[in-house]
Amino acid sequence: MGELPSNREAYSAFVKLAWPAMIESMFVAMAGFIDTKMVSRASETAVAAVGITTQPRMLFYMLFFAVSAATVAIVSRRFGEKRQEAASRCAAQTFSISVLIAVAELIIAYFVAEPLLWFAGAQTDTMPEALTYFKISVVGMVFYSFSGVLNAAQRGTGRTQITMLSSLIGNIINIILNYFLINGIWLFPQLGVKGAAVATLIGNICSFLISLASYFGKNSYLRLKISYFFSFEKETLRTLLHVGSGAGVEQLFLRVGMFMFAKVVADLGTEAMTTHQICMNIINLSFACGDGLGAAATAMVGQNLGRGRPDISLLYGKVAQRIAWGFSAVLFLIFSLCGRPLMDLFSDNPAIISDGISILLVVAFVSLAQVSQVIFTGSLRGAGDTRFNAIISFISIVVIRPIMAYVLCHVVKIGVIGAWFALMFDQYLRFILVTVHFYNGKWMKIKL
Repeated sequence: MGELPSNREAYSAFVKLAWPAMIESMFVAMAGFIDTKMVSRASETAVAAVGITTQPRMLFYMLFFAVSAATVAIVSRRFGEKRQEAASRCAAQTFSISVLIAVAELIIAYFVAEPLLWFAGAQTDTMPEALTYFKISVVGMVFYSFSGVLNAAQRGTGRTQITMLSSLIGNIINIILNYFLINGIWLFPQLGVKGAAVATLIGNICSFLISLASYFGKNSYLRLKISYFFSFEKETLRTLLHVGSGAGVEQLFLRVGMFMFAKVVADLGTEAMTTHQICMNIINLSFACGDGLGAAATAMVGQNLGRGRPDISLLYGKVAQRIAWGFSAVLFLIFSLCGRPLMDLFSDNPAIISDGISILLVVAFVSLAQVSQVIFTGSLRGAGDTRFNAIISFISIVVIRPIMAYVLCHVVKIGVIGAWFALMFDQYLRFILVTVHFYNGKWMKIKL
């Protein structure tokens, strides 16, 4: 459809946009990794208590994710079309929507917290700490979500360094405060799990403030004016509903499926849940790698579709996937060869370590499909093709993964590793389906 960038130009342009997003995602995963390590010093029950809250909290996050997904798709498209004011208005309006969502969700969260955690699989020994962590961290999640929406808009214009900075500073503050508040170092009280939640809350507030401040810098393409907030336009709302509804349904299926999956494991007992939570934090390193590359692919696809060059959008999706194979190979070696030292970081319980080492061998094979799957999903999201992602999420995460996990864990009775075999099957199925859809090219014809 016109002149194409050379291989050198294509890889250089993509890496320039991708490396801050990758560092951001990897550091978020590392912060979770370190967070779990610090909490594990309190007790194995504390790790399970925090793990129990993960999926309930993510249920409340799914609407914010839908808004963020729509934001980056719309802003990147307007950026490619060189419509600066329309992009700025979109950023302000999606942030306004996230504020309205936050008020409603905070009220709901406090009323349903305890029954939700019981349903998630909390045991008598984990419920007190889980409830405390949930109530504090859900407030932090709101600020994290505000930051996510603002960063999504900046990412749509290619300013991934800003989003990296806000995330890095917020997570560094979180880790430092974890050290003082969990253990009661220096003048700080020893709060245990509650300290971890407070540290996360403060770190998320700091990230939000940095994200907000980025809009008022001299180099910001996006400008926020007071008149833009809570002043909703039909064009933006229509496009937001088109993209966001698919992303919202995708997240609903993802969260329901993950909730059911976590409950299957939680019903195996506290020790199994502790092992599962440790391994979930480790596999997040794999997901973060794909998430960073996928975020860059989302922006590149959206921008080039806005410029009327779907062929270049396709090219950058392929560039991202080829880079992913290299990272997948490295992750495969880390997970397959370093299982024991990784598990030794979190526990001295022989049963947990033994099960964890076996699970990490499964994780090694999962990473080969997971990174590329996340990239292609991100590319489709950048084009606004969120409905296909929703269908895939329903098939693989709501139906196949929890049912297969239940059968392997509770019927065949092979223990917690059965859940991870189910996860591996799910990841490869999604990888195959999303790859076929990406290469058929129908997403290149979507208008926003």
